[in-house]
Amino acid sequence: MDKRNLAQITTSSLIVVLMFNCAASCNQVVAQMGINLNLHADIEFDQNVITLEPISSYLRDDDTGGAREDLKFSSDGNFVAIGGMERSRLRGTTGGRIELWHVESGKQTILSDGIQTFIHPTFFPIAFSADSKKLAAADIGGEIKIWELSHSPVTEPKTLRFHDEDRNTSIASSLCFTPDGNRIFVGSYPTRQLDVTTGEDIKFFDKYAHCLLDPNVIDISQDGKLIAFGKLDSGINLLDRDAATINFAFSSGTPFKQIFFHQFLPSGKFHLTAGSGGLWWPSSVVITELSTRKFTSAIALEDGDSAVTVSANGSMLAILNARVKKTKAYTQWRQAYREKDYSRNYPKMISLWKIADGKPKYLSQFNVGSDEIIRAIALSPDGSKLVTSGANLRFWDISEVQKRVASPR
Repeated sequence: MDKRNLAQITTSSLIVVLMFNCAASCNQVVAQMGINLNLHADIEFDQNVITLEPISSYLRDDDTGGAREDLKFSSDGNFVAIGGMERSRLRGTTGGRIELWHVESGKQTILSDGIQTFIHPTFFPIAFSADSKKLAAADIGGEIKIWELSHSPVTEPKTLRFHDEDRNTSIASSLCFTPDGNRIFVGSYPTRQLDVTTGEDIKFFDKYAHCLLDPNVIDISQDGKLIAFGKLDSGINLLDRDAATINFAFSSGTPFKQIFFHQFLPSGKFHLTAGSGGLWWPSSVVITELSTRKFTSAIALEDGDSAVTVSANGSMLAILNARVKKTKAYTQWRQAYREKDYSRNYPKMISLWKIADGKPKYLSQFNVGSDEIIRAIALSPDGSKLVTSGANLRFWDISEVQKRVASPR
């Protein structure tokens, strides 16, 4: 046996050993976290599929391309805001744009456009205050703009700075108001807490500074006592503001490669997280019971263009592109659609789930079409409406879905 073959065999053996050790390590992590890998239940391809037409649809000024957007309902359900890229077919990318839409009338207000950006696609996070009187948006220049929505028309915004000269950071990945609206959390590097009135940078507890670096998403419980920080490759850190302590929900050996959504449920007992999968865990939505730090349920997502939203009252969950079982019927449908539609852009499905006691119950799914890219979805506070953003802003009455499922004909 020559040296080359011997080296190949040695390398292959080493890879097998490393894979075995990695699997063993992952199994230990799974056991410690109390995770059941069989929690994920895929949806049947044709399970409770209904036809649903939007109750209203509005063409947006510019096609925003394929960039990700932040889409949120105000707490009173009267407004929808969008933070995303402005993109013209003729001019290409022209910068970031913050849009405000009045739900009832469909009136669009461009609060800010042409926001300078050096990164494409860039994500511009937005946040409404709990009383729906303020809207905040961040740019990549280290500034947060806060508009007072109680004035009509909306006046010029107040500007707060969060740029860190020492770390040369000015990009925010998320924003979140405290329940009283007096402070705002900025998911930057590191996490900042700013006084909305004065702009003062309120320091965090120094001994936990390393836990608050570079969060991907931030959420705060409705009583304002717990703050959740979703970090890249580090799971969820829960900060108890009163006790000044950090609890690690699943920070060590997190199953997610990247967390892109999380939200406390109103009861304060459960926390919902969505993220892209890693080596041994699929992209999914999981609900964690905070008292035990154990997953109570999980819903698998298709890798790629998935989006998740939960109503503010915690009753409804909507998922764009939940994972379906790859049955024979599913394969035949994809093949037939591929043959008749040369765009190969398959119809997108949004599945609806009822949440009770921290557990989601599947209701139905409906087709939102293949004519455009859906970049974000959001549920109204009471869970009765869903909004989708793409080249069009479309509103869907999902209260009808719940009635149909409750009283099938």
